[in-house]
Amino acid sequence: MIMEIAPGLGGKKEARDMAVEKVDEKYRCNVCGNEVVVTVVGGGTLVCCGEDMEKIEYPESQPGSLPPDG
Repeated sequence: MIMEIAPGLGGKKEARDMAVEKVDEKYRCNVCGNEVVVTVVGGGTLVCCGEDMEKIEYPESQPGSLPPDG
């Protein structure tokens, strides 16, 4: 399931946190598997199940390649 939410909705700001930087970034919760797509950059970090969410980075598309599932 993919949810679209605004960033910065919870969690503590710490030096190790990865701040949301731009619209359309994708993040995944490594505990429950939720995925979010950034729609508004609010300067915060994303937290789910009490842990920072991991930024999902897909490799650059190559001509003739299929887009990633999701």
